[in-house]
Amino acid sequence: MENKAASRSGLTLRQRAEASLREWPEDFEALSPKSTRQMLHDLRVHQAELEMQNEELRLTQAALDGARARYFDFYDLAPVGYLTLSGQGLILQANLTTATLLGWTRDALVKQPVSRFLFKEDQEIFYRYHQQLVETNQQQACDFRLLKADGTPFWARLEAIAVQDESGARTLRIVLQDIGARKQTEADLEKHRQHLEQLVEDRTASLSIAKEAAEAANRAKSMFLANISHELRTPMNGIMGMTRAALHRVTDPKTSELLGKAMVSANHLLLLLDNLIDISSMEAERFTLERDTFKMETILDKLRTHIGQEAEVKGVHFNLDIAPEVTGHALLGDAVRLGQVLTTLTENAIKFTNEGSVTLRAQVDEETSADIRLHFEVQDTGIGIATDDQCRLFTLFEQVDGSMTRKYGGTGLGLVICKRLVELMGSSIGVRSQIGTGSTFWFTVRLDKAGDGLGQ
Repeated sequence: MENKAASRSGLTLRQRAEASLREWPEDFEALSPKSTRQMLHDLRVHQAELEMQNEELRLTQAALDGARARYFDFYDLAPVGYLTLSGQGLILQANLTTATLLGWTRDALVKQPVSRFLFKEDQEIFYRYHQQLVETNQQQACDFRLLKADGTPFWARLEAIAVQDESGARTLRIVLQDIGARKQTEADLEKHRQHLEQLVEDRTASLSIAKEAAEAANRAKSMFLANISHELRTPMNGIMGMTRAALHRVTDPKTSELLGKAMVSANHLLLLLDNLIDISSMEAERFTLERDTFKMETILDKLRTHIGQEAEVKGVHFNLDIAPEVTGHALLGDAVRLGQVLTTLTENAIKFTNEGSVTLRAQVDEETSADIRLHFEVQDTGIGIATDDQCRLFTLFEQVDGSMTRKYGGTGLGLVICKRLVELMGSSIGVRSQIGTGSTFWFTVRLDKAGDGLGQ
């Protein structure tokens, strides 16, 4: 009996129980009491083992049922829709969220072609999306419209990947999300952007009209100022002529001194009127440059005489450092305006130099057979200009320091006119300076050659 029990130790409980029943003797009464007790014991052991196995199976089944329930809860109640499509585009499986989004029951969706739920105008988009998904075998995403059961379209985002099921057939696993709120927000933002662009366009148009009106008013003002300046210059010329005639006739020293001072003031006023006429004409866009033949030597000779006298009166040395090739050509341009720029720069240098020297330099920067570019510098040993103030020098009606108007005089127009004249000549002007070490004003000008006849 013991040997038979040992031979059954490798069997399952059910197999061992069945084997025990087969070995049960037909004549139970013929068994000895000891054998009977052993068999009853074995049956009780088998029964206990079967009950334990049944309990394990029940617990395992309960765990599987719980896991399955949780899976379906997560699957059905997910915040996004889940779809499984066959290779032919039939819906094989859909969660409750998908059915809710589309407005159908879940059973009604199964075996339906997904094309049935596509918005007509977006079907081509889906087909291209599906083709790309199959060809690349990579996860793809796309936005298009789907139809609810009542025919209402809504925007959805689909993210899908191609996989193989247990049989090896290709299927598509799709995540479906309603993005109607996002699309509405994007549409509202786009509408707001277009509204802002329209406001900007309207505002720009209004500003353009206002700017044109302001510029027209400014030109009218400048024209009026230019005309008034011309009208003032006529009586000024008469006053200066009469004063000059009186100076020639008067013999009384005191009267001659007074008339001389009046003549100086008249010349100063005439210079102011000339500056007003120039700046007003420039503002009114009525200013033009002449184009005549001249030689630089003529301009420099006049400058040497006029500025030399002013420098001598103030006790400042005035030097000319002119390269020979500067005066070797007949040039085409506005000699009067070029001389005006040189005069203004040198007069300013003398005005702000109490001792030392003022030097005018000129050299050729570049020369071709047709034109020449000249570089001029006016260097002084005067008071100098702070770096922060240099940018204000060429601004209309600006001076480095307002107190300079009282100490040195001037209206702030001279350098502005110089800058605009140089720019009209197609060139540039600038300054290098430090407080206490003097200043160097420079400008360049390109002039056409008139020919060699005048230069011989």
